[in-house]
Amino acid sequence: MRLLKRSREWKVRKAVRNKVSRFHSIGIGFPYDERMIRKKYGKKVPVVFGPVIGPSSFEQVKQLREARIQMQHDRSAAPIRILLGHSGFDFLEHEKYLRRLASYKDENIHIYMVLCYGASPEKIEYLSKLAITIFGAEKVSIQTEMIPSEDYNRFLSQMDIGIFPFRHQSALGNTKRMAYMGTKLYFDPRGVLAKGYLAGGVKTYDCRRIGKIPFSEFSKPVAPPDPTSPLFISHQSEYCVTAWKELLVE
Repeated sequence: MRLLKRSREWKVRKAVRNKVSRFHSIGIGFPYDERMIRKKYGKKVPVVFGPVIGPSSFEQVKQLREARIQMQHDRSAAPIRILLGHSGFDFLEHEKYLRRLASYKDENIHIYMVLCYGASPEKIEYLSKLAITIFGAEKVSIQTEMIPSEDYNRFLSQMDIGIFPFRHQSALGNTKRMAYMGTKLYFDPRGVLAKGYLAGGVKTYDCRRIGKIPFSEFSKPVAPPDPTSPLFISHQSEYCVTAWKELLVE
């Protein structure tokens, strides 16, 4: 039975590879994705890079980074602001990480969750009650409505820690902006984001250790990374415009 199952899986993978090999091209917005495509589908599939572009926020994010650097020494008495995910989807494992963060519930922290999409009203109510039960209402904020992008950028710039415990590619815009502005990011080290960020010159931290390490280690701040790191090339508006012009011409 096991051999039959493996044989069927092999046939499915082969059929998928053959179909993908006939694609005109696969578009990516994260350079590391090309490695994953090559690993899964081989070298024959054409890959084109179309960076995620948001020209209106480029300058604001740069300004927020500089403001954060200048104000960092004034935040010694402020709570450590922790963002758990970017949506309400199950792969963010909110309940699991709320319980892990309970190890630090007596510390000066504030937990934020953005549940304005990806979560049912019942799930929002459940997670809200759970977070408040563990940490107290004064240490929990839950965003249930969409806000303008400029306000959201300011919100992200205030986070000290971001937790994104999944292996696939998601929350790329959120995490790149946070990394650029100096937020300490906890990823699954087996995932594409952790590997891609490392390849792009930005260190991230192992989410599996949350709750097992001392709070001093968990919350230790990180210096904002080099803004010229390859990971942040999509923050350059001229580069993005040129890349898309070349892609559309082709």
